Amino acid sequence: MPPRPKSPSAQRRLIALTLKELRDRSGKDLKEVSTAVERTSTWLSRAERAEMTPGPNDLKALLVYYGLDPESAQVQAIQSVAKLARGRGGWWHSYSDYMPKEFGNFVGLETAASLLREYEDSLVPGLLQTDDYAQAVLLAGQRAPTEADIREKLAVRAHRQRLLDVDDPPELRVVLDEGSIRREVGGADVMRGQVDHLLDMSRRSNIKIQVLPFRSGAHPGLDGPFTIIDFPPPPEGYPDTAQPRLIYIESMMNAWYLEKPEEIIAYDNAWDDIRSLALTPSDSVELLRRIADDLSR
Repeated sequence: MPPRPKSPSAQRRLIALTLKELRDRSGKDLKEVSTAVERTSTWLSRAERAEMTPGPNDLKALLVYYGLDPESAQVQAIQSVAKLARGRGGWWHSYSDYMPKEFGNFVGLETAASLLREYEDSLVPGLLQTDDYAQAVLLAGQRAPTEADIREKLAVRAHRQRLLDVDDPPELRVVLDEGSIRREVGGADVMRGQVDHLLDMSRRSNIKIQVLPFRSGAHPGLDGPFTIIDFPPPPEGYPDTAQPRLIYIESMMNAWYLEKPEEIIAYDNAWDDIRSLALTPSDSVELLRRIADDLSR
């Protein structure tokens, strides 16, 4: 199996969160800190938003200003993560003309994830879509899409799915509303192929698929789909300054990342509630098999 693609996105986010947390703990504002390290407030703001990662000397100056010993294991760990964060962007940057910036950021974070938990209320998640199903979704989501649009967006999806075939794939936990597997996207034949693919993927040890049946009634997922992304722990010695988890929410026109502790707790609880209402993985497989049979008639 191929190695996992390199992604500086998660490291860049970790450095940004660390710098923001250290500044908050210091009680200083952007202007005070940036003046102290002879930089602008805009520069520091961009670093705290993960739009760039400071160079080694600038980063050292910031950490020393925040009271860290420049020779400490903490500073060495931060510098090692920052070095990775300054690496070249991943494969998704070559498709920037065909995806919104926020979705490109999501793909970078997805690539670095150790665990992905997805709740979907109307569609099969992109990581588990067949080509025919994905094309039907793209055709329905755009007015008069060009052949280039379809081709490049399908290529992006195929690249994303390679993450499940690397030698250290993330754990993938998916809860699908029953409507997402009964809606005949692309017609019965396309949907049969999609359901068969879900059955195939459910056999993998790192993938668990559950179906939330119609009879579950009201549940927290009625607010819409979401993805919870967990990342590998930072290197030994790294300060306890950042949440190793985030929530990604997407709409037709926008995307949001939620990272505040209270937001993480709310979505963790929602996930647990939804998963507890869903069929077990084995019962979900049985339902998928029945739907596949129905689609063949």
